[in-house]
Amino acid sequence: ARDEALSCVTILRVELSGNGQEALVYYSASDEWEKAAAALERARGFLRSRIAQEIRLRWVPRLTFVPEEPW
Repeated sequence: ARDEALSCVTILRVELSGNGQEALVYYSASDEWEKAAAALERARGFLRSRIAQEIRLRWVPRLTFVPEEPW
């Protein structure tokens, strides 16, 4: 099932740590930041599994979501 709260989320950039174990995912939300943050937390496992399918890495990084104004 698709989480409609994610429809307002835009991923701005991702910074991977030097050892590749953590990724900071900077995002913006067009409205309701709290709902967007909760939706990203719910989607964390799904997103990590998709990353594992798409990108060959030694390990899949831990995702940390960081809210950021786009301007």
